Amino acid sequence: MGFEPIVPQKELKYQDLRIYNDKELNNYTDSELKSFKIKHEIPVVEQLESGPWPSFVADAKRLALHRRKLSQDRMMIDRDVVEDLLGQLEVSFKDGETHWKHGGIVGVFGYGGGVIGRYSD
Repeated sequence: MGFEPIVPQKELKYQDLRIYNDKELNNYTDSELKSFKIKHEIPVVEQLESGPWPSFVADAKRLALHRRKLSQDRMMIDRDVVEDLLGQLEVSFKDGETHWKHGGIVGVFGYGGGVIGRYSD
């Protein structure tokens, strides 16, 4: 005996729910990727691309190019977030410390408590 909802449910189609179509998701060429420069200078971070293993930096650059070519009005967070993340990573390498803080749990007697999310200084 299978589960049947009490209230009739509308069938959802993937094509109707998509935010971007296939053309928008594959919106750059290999030549564009090779000539793409992010808005920050990241020479130290780019050295990570030269190793023998796949690099998260190369993946982040692909995503940054992809996001730059999409319209901002359909994005939930700023278009430049990936480029800014790579820029912050470069600063962390140069300074020798992380600039991405851990957050934590706080409590104040008489007021309550809560969680402080991760943040950047």
